Amino acid sequence: MINTIRNLRKIILTIIIFLTVFTLFNCTMENDIYTVTYDGNGNTGGSVPAIATESIITVLGNTESLVKSGYVFDGWNTASDGSGTSYSADSTFTIGTTDISLFAVWVKFSIESIRYASDAAEYDRFGSSVDISGDYAIVGAAGEDTGGNSAGGESI
Repeated sequence: MINTIRNLRKIILTIIIFLTVFTLFNCTMENDIYTVTYDGNGNTGGSVPAIATESIITVLGNTESLVKSGYVFDGWNTASDGSGTSYSADSTFTIGTTDISLFAVWVKFSIESIRYASDAAEYDRFGSSVDISGDYAIVGAAGEDTGGNSAGGESI
């Protein structure tokens, strides 16, 4: 009878230890989930990507068409002034022990070359539309010039 009681105590103690360890492990696992929040950092249009909660983060690109007047999107940074760690789309990192914010990095758009129609006619309208793709801008020349030529385009 005494041995049965001792065995029963051992079983109960083992169950208590198991439940304690299981509970601590689950609490630790829940606390190890941190979030990555994207910040437009002064954007004038579009939206930031959704919040991520994985432990290994794959950085998203400009998936929600962020824009900022006069600027071009150039990735993400852990500091709003660009002084932190920079990340480009599809780069990965393991999130540490705290939530993190990734701020949009904006580069001032500047025109390095200005092109004119060869005849410099009064009705030439280069620049009436601009499409920026990567490192190139396609500038449309809508309408006709005084020489009756159709619209063209120029890349900058």
